[in-house]
Amino acid sequence: MCGSVSAIGLEDRERELWPYLRERLRRPGHLMAIMRGVLGDVEVAAVVAVTPQGAVTTLALLTTAETIAQEIHLPPQDRDRPGVRRGRIGDYDVDVLVGAGPDGVTRPLAVLATPWIEQHLLLYARTLWHRRPARSTGPAAAQRPASSGTAISAPTTATPRNSQAT
Repeated sequence: MCGSVSAIGLEDRERELWPYLRERLRRPGHLMAIMRGVLGDVEVAAVVAVTPQGAVTTLALLTTAETIAQEIHLPPQDRDRPGVRRGRIGDYDVDVLVGAGPDGVTRPLAVLATPWIEQHLLLYARTLWHRRPARSTGPAAAQRPASSGTAISAPTTATPRNSQAT
């Protein structure tokens, strides 16, 4: 969800944080998005970077889920200082993005992704789309409009239309 009006399924706080987190975590050459996912038994919002081929890389988890926010332990001297701060969630060391939210209060905004989070986070989609070369031969080619050589389609496991079952 990259646009200002494409925030389907997000909580109000996630919508408020998105512009700041998008710019703070931006990766050049990638689209930035917020996706819903599940970590353990908690539904979370994740800031992700998406390649032109559609591969998704998790960058951070928003702390809008109360369960996540309660688990973050920051040293007292770092609680009110904006920036990336070292903290803990349970037995794990994490980097936490601390900043002023839209209401001006400084608090943890997001937990930067770790290998453990990558392994245990289930995003609702890991590949949003992919590019494939446009076919230029066969009977259907005469019916397709000319293209620049690539087509964008959703990934699928269905049998291609031109293949025949034996």
